[in-house]
Formats: sequence, structure tokens, C-alpha cells
Amino acid sequence: MAYCRISDDAHKRDGHGVEDQTRHCARIAERGRMVVIHHYIDNDKSASKAGVVRDDFDKMIEALEKGFTEHGYPVDGVLCVADDRLYRGAHAYERFVDSFTAHPDRVYADDTGRHDLYGDGAEYRGLLGVAASRSETKKKKRRARLNHLARAERGEPVSGRRPFGWKDDKLTLDPGESAVVSQGVKNLLAGKSITTVTNSFNKSGFTSTMGNSWQLQTVKQILRNPRICGYRKLNGELVTDADGNPVIGKWEAIVTPKEWYAVTALLEKRRNAGGWDGSGDGKNTPRKYLLTGLLRCGRKLENGSACNAKLYGAPARKTHAYRCRS
Repeated sequence: MAYCRISDDAHKRDGHGVEDQTRHCARIAERGRMVVIHHYIDNDKSASKAGVVRDDFDKMIEALEKGFTEHGYPVDGVLCVADDRLYRGAHAYERFVDSFTAHPDRVYADDTGRHDLYGDGAEYRGLLGVAASRSETKKKKRRARLNHLARAERGEPVSGRRPFGWKDDKLTLDPGESAVVSQGVKNLLAGKSITTVTNSFNKSGFTSTMGNSWQLQTVKQILRNPRICGYRKLNGELVTDADGNPVIGKWEAIVTPKEWYAVTALLEKRRNAGGWDGSGDGKNTPRKYLLTGLLRCGRKLENGSACNAKLYGAPARKTHAYRCRS
């Protein structure tokens, strides 16, 4: 059997990464005069992150324990491109070796050749591999963080989904989308509610970059994002230069920094109005009102759907009431 895995398929997760591994496994099998009877493939699955389920890895373990594949072919060995495709933690390695050695005379091979998993040195070799994999994982994460910071300090856009308001290059404004954001900022500063602004987003004919209709929180996230004025946040803080001034991004801005600061201040003021900052939003803040965050708003929106936003307790004249923040 051949096992192939890639944690992040760079080719838009279309399988090219694991297809390359599959072809390489075929070359390994040819060199060792082996025949691959089945491929187990986990595309875009991490072997080091906790909680990630590798379905085909589990199926391979089951086949090793039974001695035959789900189609009834006998299992005489496993091959893969490298050890770290199979495991990056001690638990996964132990599962693999225990199931592999459940039957005698099996062959394990990777790009470096055949390896004996029945001998006394198998456990030592595996633990060394786990340590090396963990070290490499930490190095990759550290390099990614440093690269992310360096790009932020250079004012370069990050990879990922296209932000609403910009074209696919993430630099050039989309005329229609950016106009919706700009008008939303103007409306909010003119005294209109965030609900009215959200409704205007939905009436614009534009959906989110995920293709969804606009919700209150999504619109708030866009208006609070410093990207709309050319700035950027990293770990909750504005990215600044050596003099402490905000780094200006290379993308075109939708609004001025002055407008963005005013909008974020306004949204924060409204969020904390009416006793809401004591409603239990923070991790360590006790709730003042028992049903805060549990009740949902049933008010119908203009598109016919329910608001469904959380209700928060706020003081009323004689007692208290639960209100929708919008």
C-alpha cells in the first residue's frame, strides 16, 4: 500500500501535491520491485495539528491490523515518500508500527530505501523522526510568523481570500464594492444605525467574497478593518514603522485614516452603550443578566429572514430588558 499526504496543497487544493507523491511512490515501488495495490491519500491534512482526523490514515491502520484492504487484497507492506508523510507525533508513529508489525515479514520503504520496523532500533529511529519533525514544524511556524511580519512591515497584502472592496490582486479597488464600503462609512458617520448600513450592503447587489448575504457582524468587521484606510493590524495592533507611525499598505485605500478612526470609535461607543460592556462578552467578565447571549432576535429583516443576532441585557426604567445590538 502507498500512503500520500500533504498538509497544505499549494495548487488551490486541487490534488496536484498528492498526485506528485503518488507518482513518486510508483517510482519507489518500481525500484524495489513492488506492486502498489492501493493508495491511501489525505489531501490538505496536517499530521502535527491536534484534532485533525486523517481518514485514509485510519483506513490504512485498519487494513494493516486486518492484513488485507477493504477490497480484500493482502497487505505485505507500506511505502511512502518520507516518514513525515506518515507521522509527526509519537502517538501516530506507535499506531503505525503496532499495526504494521501485527503481521510478520512486511516491507516498509520510502525514498531512502527499505527499513526494518521489527528490529530493536525501530522505536529509536521513529522517536528521532518524531523529534526532527516537531523541530521542523516549529521552524516552519517561526518562519511563517517572521515572513508575515516582514510582509506587513513592507505594506504587502497577505495571501488568502480576496478582501471585499478590492480586485483579485488585492491592491486595486473594485469600483462597485469599494463604493458600497465607502457609502457605509459615510452613512454610519451621518448617524445611521449599523442595521441600516447592513441593509444597504444587501440592497447593493453585492454579496460577500464567500458569496453570502451580509450579516451585521460581517459588515462591522469590514468597517473596523484598518485595511479600508490603508493600514493593517497584526495580533490586534496597528503595524507601525521604526518611528511609530502606521505603515501605509501598497493597496488603494477606500476611506481616509481620519474616517476609519471615527468609525471604529463610533462602533466601540455603541457597543459599550447601555451597560453592554458588562454583559459577559469578555472571557473574565461575569454576566449581569442571566439570558445574555442566549436569547436571539426574531425581528424580520427586509429580505424576509430573521435577524437571529444575540440579545444582550441592558438596564431599563424599573428592571432590565434584552436588546439586539443592532
